[in-house]
Amino acid sequence: MWLCIEAHEFSHYTAIIVQGGKFYASLDMWWLVKGSLNDVQSLIAWTAGPLMTFTLMWIGLFMILKSKRYELLGFSLISASLPFARVNPASVTAIGSDERNVAELLGVSPFLILLLNLLIMLPPLIVAYKSIRNKRRPLWFLFFFLIMPALLEEIGFLLPGQFLSPIVKESYDAGVPLTPMISGIPIVIIVADVIVVLLFFGKYVKYLFGSAPMIN
Repeated sequence: MWLCIEAHEFSHYTAIIVQGGKFYASLDMWWLVKGSLNDVQSLIAWTAGPLMTFTLMWIGLFMILKSKRYELLGFSLISASLPFARVNPASVTAIGSDERNVAELLGVSPFLILLLNLLIMLPPLIVAYKSIRNKRRPLWFLFFFLIMPALLEEIGFLLPGQFLSPIVKESYDAGVPLTPMISGIPIVIIVADVIVVLLFFGKYVKYLFGSAPMIN
C-alpha cells in the first residue's frame, strides 16, 4: 500500500517538476507554490496522481487475468491503490482533494469526476471481486477494499500526517524547512520510500508471485 500511495504522490511531484513548478510536501499532503504553474499546468499536476492510481489498478487487472501465478500481486495492486477513496463523496469533495481541484479547474461538479473515476475503476474492481474464490466473497471484498485499506491508511498516513503536515507547512512558510528537501520533497520521505522498495523487491516479492490460490 505504501508503494501505491507514494507512486500516486510522486506522479504529482514529477508532473510539477517537469513543468517547472514549485511545491513542498509532507507525508500525506503537498502544496503548490502559488503562481508557479498556470491553470492548464495545474490541471496536469492534479490529474497525474489519479492517473497513476488507475494505471496500477489496470495493471493489476491484467495480472489477475494473465495467470494464477500473478493473481495475488494483481489483487494487491488493485486493493492497495485505495479505489474507494476515489469514489467516496467525503474524500472527493474534501478541500485539497485531487478530484475537487480538478473539478474547480474544469468548472464542473466534483461528483462528475467521481462518476468518471467509478467508470474507469469498475473493470478492475469486477475482476478482483470475481477472483475471490470463497462463498463469503462480498464480505472478503469489503474487507480487502474498504475496511483494511482504510485502517492501514489511517494508521500509516493520515494520523501521522495530521501531526506532521501543519508543522512542515508552517516551517516552510516561515522559510526554515523542518527537514532537508530535494525538489520540495522531505528527504526523510525519500529515504523511507527507498527502504520500502528495497524490502519489497529484495525479500517479499517472491511471496506475491507464488502460485498458491489467493483465498481458499
